[in-house]
Amino acid sequence: KKRNENKIYLRIKKNLLKPFNNIKRNIKDKEHIYKKCNKCKKVLRLPIPNKRGIKHVKCPKCGHRLKFITLKEAKIEVIRKKR
Repeated sequence: KKRNENKIYLRIKKNLLKPFNNIKRNIKDKEHIYKKCNKCKKVLRLPIPNKRGIKHVKCPKCGHRLKFITLKEAKIEVIRKKR
């Protein structure tokens, strides 16, 4: 009974904390940006670009193109997907 109770608790905890995993990774890792593909939900690990501007990234799993803004050595969220 205790094992089943713990399994249910861990499943609920995982589902509640899942959206915050990329935020935690972005704070810890200073060399990469973690983004989630809007189409297939795969987490992409991208190097931080040296130049400012709009960057385009292609998901290796589904081929969907993401667009995000970079400031020099800063992490910015995805602004919109390419249509």
